[in-house]
Amino acid sequence: MFFAPSCIEPMMLDKLGKVTRENAAAAGHGDYERVTASIAQALSNGPYILGEKFSAADVVMGSTLNFATMFGAIPLEGAIKAYVERIKARPAFASMMAKNAEIAKAMGL
Repeated sequence: MFFAPSCIEPMMLDKLGKVTRENAAAAGHGDYERVTASIAQALSNGPYILGEKFSAADVVMGSTLNFATMFGAIPLEGAIKAYVERIKARPAFASMMAKNAEIAKAMGL
């Protein structure tokens, strides 16, 4: 569950900010290629991070990847696209998005 905030999010900021590093590991997180390869490996075990079973890890990873693909930090393709689509198809995701829309409307956003 720590992979998303400690590896994906910093990599996203580097990619969106066009930051290049000779040694990304020295920054405490991997570069784009390593992070996306790790994501692909994690998704190779089944429809979810733990295989067939949806878990809290999918809540964190799914929301992070959905956000990352919305801004182009990670392309919406292949295994990541299929995973994000599975997450978005879950009833709880639709419920959360509806609640977010209500809150945004109430705030005038």
